[in-house]
Amino acid sequence: MFCPECGCKLESGAKFCSECGFKIDIAPEVTDVAKFSSSQEVAISTPPISTPTTEVVMVDDTYEKRQQRKKHIQQTGAYSLSNGIAKYLDGYHLDPIIGFVPVFGDVSPFVFSLPSIYLALVHIKSIPLALSMIFNVLVDIVIGLIPFYIGNIADFFVKAYKRNMNLVEGYLNDDKEVIKEVNSKAVITAILIIIFCLIIYWLISVLQSLTEWIGGWFS
Repeated sequence: MFCPECGCKLESGAKFCSECGFKIDIAPEVTDVAKFSSSQEVAISTPPISTPTTEVVMVDDTYEKRQQRKKHIQQTGAYSLSNGIAKYLDGYHLDPIIGFVPVFGDVSPFVFSLPSIYLALVHIKSIPLALSMIFNVLVDIVIGLIPFYIGNIADFFVKAYKRNMNLVEGYLNDDKEVIKEVNSKAVITAILIIIFCLIIYWLISVLQSLTEWIGGWFS
């Protein structure tokens, strides 16, 4: 310790300078208890510093992916062809008119439904959807095979192509009710397809017999 007046070195605890007589004021030492209390006060009075947290926002991109898939499917040739067939054959009633053409008119529903069935199997990748489409087509064929032009007239009210496209749109729009109904009836639909195939075979046999019987009247 040194004198603040003359700079002379002082003894520890001296109250006056031995050279110039300057009164030395000794500041009380800060004890450990005081230091601890002071640090505690500072710690208490100082508000805790909160570190900024980064919130991770989970973005649900399911909807966006579904829309991209829908747009991709709608740009396929199978979708455009199926949509066009439904628009013109059912919308403009060309399907029942084609039904008046012998032979081709009877099998035309299955031929014209191939693009939509391909769409269901390849692009949408749904076997139950394809089964529902095939069933709709078979119903159309069975009605068209009813003799004496009754089936051709009834065919004006059966719109299998539009029904199939409505199913496609239901799947593309993720319509839960449509998807659930189609999936839940897949087994029953498969059984009905077999039954309707047998009915078609029987109707064709009946038509052949009628044709031969009518032909016998004119021979």
